[in-house]
Amino acid sequence: MEGLYLKKLPGGIFFAAAASYLVATKPLDLITLFAVTACGVLAGLALTRYSDWSVVGGGMLIAGSLLLQSIWSYWCLDCIRADLMILAGVIALSVVDEGRYKLVLRVLASILAVILAAVIVLRYDPPVIVNSALPAKEVHATPADESPPAVPERKSVTEVKPEGPLIEQLDTAPARAAVPDNSPIPPPNQERYVSAVTEEGSSVILDAGARPVLFFSPSCGACLRAVETLVSLDPEGRRWVPVQTGGEISRGKAYLAEKGYRGSIFLGRWHGPVPTLLSSGKKGIYKTGIPEEMLRVVGGDDG
Repeated sequence: MEGLYLKKLPGGIFFAAAASYLVATKPLDLITLFAVTACGVLAGLALTRYSDWSVVGGGMLIAGSLLLQSIWSYWCLDCIRADLMILAGVIALSVVDEGRYKLVLRVLASILAVILAAVIVLRYDPPVIVNSALPAKEVHATPADESPPAVPERKSVTEVKPEGPLIEQLDTAPARAAVPDNSPIPPPNQERYVSAVTEEGSSVILDAGARPVLFFSPSCGACLRAVETLVSLDPEGRRWVPVQTGGEISRGKAYLAEKGYRGSIFLGRWHGPVPTLLSSGKKGIYKTGIPEEMLRVVGGDDG
C-alpha cells in the first residue's frame, strides 16, 4: 500500500504546483483563494486512499476555470497554465489508480485533455503560453519622448474611410467619469477596428492601424509584464492604447496609474487571451502576447 501512495506522489505535486503558481501570479481575490485552497486539499487527498476525489475535484476545477473565462469574455494565460498543471495531476493519478473506478477516471482525464487542447488551439497561439513565461530578452526601443508620436494627438474628429463607416480619431487626454459594467459596447465591424467606451461612457472606435491596442485585465498576472513594458516605453500612450476587458474601468485606471501610465484608458470586449497586443499594418493584422514582441511593434527595434 505504501508503494501505491508513493506512485500517487507526482499527482499531488502537480496540484501543489498549481496552487503555488496561482499564489505567485494572481492577486488573491475570492476566486483565486478558493482555487488555491482547493488545489491544496486535492494535493493532500492525492496521497490517501481517497485520491479518486482528487481526480474528480481536479476535473471540476478545470471545468469551472474554463466556464468563468468564457463568462468573463477573456482568456487568462495564468489560468490556463494552472489548468495544465491540474490536468497533469489528474492524468498522473488516473494512470496509477487501481480501484474499481480506474476506467472512469482515465476516461475523465482523456476528456479533460481533449477539451484543454481544443481551447489552446482555438484561443491561443501555443508558443505564447511557453514563450511569455520565459526570461525576457533584451530589446532596444526608442522611447516615445525621443521621437515624434506615431499618431498626432488631436481632439476628437470624424473622417470618412473609403472602406468603411465613420471612424473616430481619439484624443489622448485622460477621461474623467466612470463607466458602469453594463455600459453598451457595440461589437467591432472589422478586426482592425475595436469598439470601446471611454471613462465618460462615450462609444468610440479604436483603429489598431493607427495605434496598437493592448487588451489587458487588472486581475491577470501575465498582463503585468506587458503593461510595465509598454508603460516604460511610452507612459503617455501616444503609440499604444490600453483596453480593459470587462470589470470596473476605475480599477483598470488605478492599476495603470500605479505602473506610471498617464494616458487614456478604454473599456471593451475581447474574446481572446490577455494580454494581447493587436496591431494592423501592410502585412495585415498582427497579434502577440509576448512583451518583447510588443516592444518591437510599439517602439521599434534598434538591433
